[in-house]
Amino acid sequence: YRIVASPVVHGDIIIAPTRERPMLVLKPGGRGDVTSSHVMWSFNNGPDVPTPVTDGTYFYAINDRGIMWCLDAKTGKQVWKSKLADYKEGYSVTSAPLMVGGLLITGMSGAEFGTRGFIDALDPTTGKQVWRRYTTAAPGEKGKPRPVINASLCIGCGGCVDVCPEAGTLALIGGKAILAHADRC
Repeated sequence: YRIVASPVVHGDIIIAPTRERPMLVLKPGGRGDVTSSHVMWSFNNGPDVPTPVTDGTYFYAINDRGIMWCLDAKTGKQVWKSKLADYKEGYSVTSAPLMVGGLLITGMSGAEFGTRGFIDALDPTTGKQVWRRYTTAAPGEKGKPRPVINASLCIGCGGCVDVCPEAGTLALIGGKAILAHADRC
């Protein structure tokens, strides 16, 4: 097994992600090998690095190649699938998706391969893009602090890598996550 993504626990669901073998969604409890007694469902397209996220109703996983799935958290039935970037163009995903302000937020990297990184906000019910903000300037464009989203929601430049889910606040400065509006969290 190669397990990089963290396990996720939400209510009576335990998500054990892995790319090498099917990702397992388990019921809590049990002792010893629970792979036959406590598996609710499995998923063969589990993430390698990005940790999945769930709201208890739906489960969202994005693989390192930029494909995101929304699955029913109780049954594993696919609700939607969306290709956000093409790994053949150098894009990769290593950060976990986030649920913020009713949106599913995810970022693409790959600048070491000449790609233009970005942050997408998706409608969690459809997988459709709500907005995209680039984290780097376009060729020929003078560098600007990125992303420019909303000063009260995201500040600084680089990839949004931390979140205050209670207030829907993303924050980053100089590529490092900080807690903005800490009084809201």
